[in-house]
Amino acid sequence: ATPGKGETAERPGKPFAAAFSIVRSLQQAADLAKALGHTKEASDWAAKAAAQTTYFHNVFWDAGAERYDNGAMITYVLPLALAGAVPDANRELLANALAAHIHARNGTWSGGIINNRFLFDVLHEHGHADLALAMLKRRDYPSYGYMYFNDLEPAKECMWELPDAPFEGTGMNSRNHHMFSSVGHYLITRVAGLSLDSRRGELVAVAGREGSASVRLRLSEGDARFAWTYQGSSRGVQVDMTVPIGLKAQLHLPLFAGRPVVDGVVAEYVVVVHLHGSTYHKLVLAAGKYQITAKQTRAQDSDSVHLV
Repeated sequence: ATPGKGETAERPGKPFAAAFSIVRSLQQAADLAKALGHTKEASDWAAKAAAQTTYFHNVFWDAGAERYDNGAMITYVLPLALAGAVPDANRELLANALAAHIHARNGTWSGGIINNRFLFDVLHEHGHADLALAMLKRRDYPSYGYMYFNDLEPAKECMWELPDAPFEGTGMNSRNHHMFSSVGHYLITRVAGLSLDSRRGELVAVAGREGSASVRLRLSEGDARFAWTYQGSSRGVQVDMTVPIGLKAQLHLPLFAGRPVVDGVVAEYVVVVHLHGSTYHKLVLAAGKYQITAKQTRAQDSDSVHLV
């Protein structure tokens, strides 16, 4: 693609993104009512959301082409991001089709801000986390890296409003804009691996499979911290974690790293789980500060209970 030529503007049919937004708003209304303790309103909104979710699928699904709407990238992303829209039997097919679509577009994105808000999470949740990360590492156009490493006007601390800003006019073309900044949420919750499940009052921490990351969440209960690293070519991971008082954490370590060792003691209660196409040891940590490593054991695949 060439900056300034509009070649990345893959668009869905006119009502598609609007329909997605309406259905998602209904789902959010149900969630808000439930969180506020308004049981009847939550049930009413949930029923409306369920009906419209089914309608969304029935209207836009093209069974012959095995895709939604016109096959633009966003028409793979949004249905997979909309809870309950894609039948379970079609989810893997659609996710693999999205990955193939990305590879056919030179391994980068071809949508706008609504597409990118959900793109990387959808890839991560459906076993294509490596592809999502590879896209974020790119420096050619169009990419986030292009904003910061182009030869004309490299960005510093801010993001552009348009992915090819130097080639566009002066209208709606800020160099300090939140337009594409939703990727920050993905970097914190998926790449660094720390998020808060507010419904359950739990932190969810997932160590990556290579490299290192460090993240802090400022919460009303206090700062939550999570740092993980692999030393050189070692398959063993080292973790430092702080869980604020009033919370607990579900910690996930890649199964290949071995059995978790918490503050020098091999964890007795762990469970093997499958998450986003990978397999992990999961243990539950109470509030406190922890140093965690992993130890290879023959029985690591047969663990079946939690550490509380």
